[in-house]
Amino acid sequence: KYFNPNICYICKTIVYNLMTCDYCHLVSYCSQEHKRLHRWQHMQMCLVVEEILNMDAGWDTRQLSREDWIESRKELMHLIKIKLWRNLKIEEINIILFAKSCCICHQQANLQMCIKCCSVNYCNDHVEEFQSVHSSNCYNQYLSFIIEIALINDISSLIKFTLLFDTYEPLIDMCSFIDKHLRKGPYKKLSDCLLSYIYVYSDFVSGPLTLYHGLREMLFHTLNIQDSSYIIHIIYSNYYDKEFFASWELFLHLLNHVQYLTIVILKMSSDTRRYNVNVCSQCRERNRIITIECYSISYYSYVLTNSYKRPNVIIGFQMNLYSNPIWPQIILRLREQNCPLFITFTSQLKAEISL
Repeated sequence: KYFNPNICYICKTIVYNLMTCDYCHLVSYCSQEHKRLHRWQHMQMCLVVEEILNMDAGWDTRQLSREDWIESRKELMHLIKIKLWRNLKIEEINIILFAKSCCICHQQANLQMCIKCCSVNYCNDHVEEFQSVHSSNCYNQYLSFIIEIALINDISSLIKFTLLFDTYEPLIDMCSFIDKHLRKGPYKKLSDCLLSYIYVYSDFVSGPLTLYHGLREMLFHTLNIQDSSYIIHIIYSNYYDKEFFASWELFLHLLNHVQYLTIVILKMSSDTRRYNVNVCSQCRERNRIITIECYSISYYSYVLTNSYKRPNVIIGFQMNLYSNPIWPQIILRLREQNCPLFITFTSQLKAEISL
């Protein structure tokens, strides 16, 4: 689902002479072989995009403000949806939203890539402005890129921790937690290369540790340690993907009384599925189970279904409440659950705008 127009869509490698799709010109490949591999999966949307762009002469050289660029993405997705007679898949949405363009004027032709982060592009007219605007954020973009590639390559499956049923352990900060619990043997070589395991591990475990920290700081006195089941609702989040599911075993280890952990994820762009997390041998010996249920419906609708499970806690990760016009109605449904609600944001500014 991760899309970066500056790397091969199939193998995610960085090649400086990438070739693009012959029709839509939005997707890049490292070879003709990988272009052919993606062709059948990509063809349906690709031909529709080609048809739409052919009716818009100069689409790739047009310069737009940020607001007009966002509107152009919305309009293009709307037209594609109409012509396909279906909703777009998340990978198709990403191809449109993150199309290669100048970060200043959003022109889509004659672009150069930042060779440090491989995530941002600029045109010949905005070289100096690009350097001024991008330099302070380049390293963060690089880290984000590295973490995404690591997760795609299932680096998270190599992450092992030593936390074995230390009941209700206090958390000081992420660095201290990693230093104490990460089994560092397999990572000695990684610490000297481009991929820093600390950043990958921090991203991997931030969800369960954020929730645990919030519960411990505010609500531990209300925990019913006689109840062996615990249900978490994760709402309207763009953050949670399957790659992160295994990290919730940490939460199971930290809440030592929990036998059955159920996580309900409500994300409109996800598939409706049910997963069982493969837990460690100690958890298996104690018959501890983690079940994750994903539903592509609103919270308002979910509480009315037969699948509904009353939560012990609700959390929304990296929320954008100001972009959701029905949020006041959702709040009413959340209040009816009579349980703690945690909301996280990517920045202080987004929190202030949302609340």
